[in-house]
Amino acid sequence: MTPEVPVVRTDFSDQAAWERVQTAINWVTPDDFEANVTFVDDRAFAGLSATELQRCLPASNEHGLLLIVDESTIRSAEHPVLVVNLGEEP
Repeated sequence: MTPEVPVVRTDFSDQAAWERVQTAINWVTPDDFEANVTFVDDRAFAGLSATELQRCLPASNEHGLLLIVDESTIRSAEHPVLVVNLGEEP
């Protein structure tokens, strides 16, 4: 099993939109695929950029990805989530 990928909320303007994003990510496909994620709902991360979030990760971080639910995610009807490859430089 791989480590859970963090889904970090950085926009707190719409609780209902955040809950829709969580539901969409937690959806199980017809062939039983489900995302192995952990949701991070902490106002300490409000407004942080991808680079700033990467700096917040512990040195022992085992995740290859970071998913960010930011203002674009919350405001867009499609709820696009920012995916950050942690193997690259910020």
